[in-house]
Amino acid sequence: MIKTAPASILLALALVASLASCAPEPDATPQPTPSASSTTPPATGSSTPTPTEAAPATRPAVTDLVVTPDGIGSLVVGQPVPDEAADVALMSWNPTYCADGAPEGIEPPAEGAPFAGAWVANYPDSPSVLGDVTAPFNISTEGGVEDGVISWINVWGTDVTTETGISAGSSRSDLEAAYDSFDVVAPGDVADVYVLRGAGSSELWIEVANAETSIGSDYWEGDTAEHVLWMRVVTTGFEPRSIAGGDGGGPCPV
Repeated sequence: MIKTAPASILLALALVASLASCAPEPDATPQPTPSASSTTPPATGSSTPTPTEAAPATRPAVTDLVVTPDGIGSLVVGQPVPDEAADVALMSWNPTYCADGAPEGIEPPAEGAPFAGAWVANYPDSPSVLGDVTAPFNISTEGGVEDGVISWINVWGTDVTTETGISAGSSRSDLEAAYDSFDVVAPGDVADVYVLRGAGSSELWIEVANAETSIGSDYWEGDTAEHVLWMRVVTTGFEPRSIAGGDGGGPCPV
């Protein structure tokens, strides 16, 4: 005789089988586990630019200097020579410049006295139109002292030009073509003076050698005649006159 399981056990087994058939089958394809790199945003550079150091200031080349009715660069007629760093300054004070160059028989002024010293250009000497070697420019200060205001500026060398490119050595025709007009043209015996005035209290004098003079046409050597001799920046109010043929023009009184 075959014994059967009780009805309660059979009912429980049937229920388990029914639940197993309803459960979802597992996905055969494994899913990747998220990695740290997939959730971490990429690093980015700083949005603030790295500051760069400015190039140190340097003294301009003499060929970059421009003379105007006001002066040359930081040198302005009517103002003292500016206090600038040595490697930038256009000029340096020599406290015994005039005393050291006093002519024989003249007592030189003591150091510190008026006109014992002078401001000297921080540039090499260069040939002038007349053939001598001299500073490209020089100045004189009121009272002949270091902190006096600039009385005038003389430009001797050919390297310093006007805004239109005129320099010592330019021809008269080039000068007249470079400007529509002049405020004054003062005729002289050996040289004429062309005057350009600015908005300030000074003006630019451009001196041109004359081909014909009272002592003949051979006053000037070579092709100097009909060319610019030099240029000067002076305080407005003086009657324009040539310094050609005289001893003036230097920073020292004698």
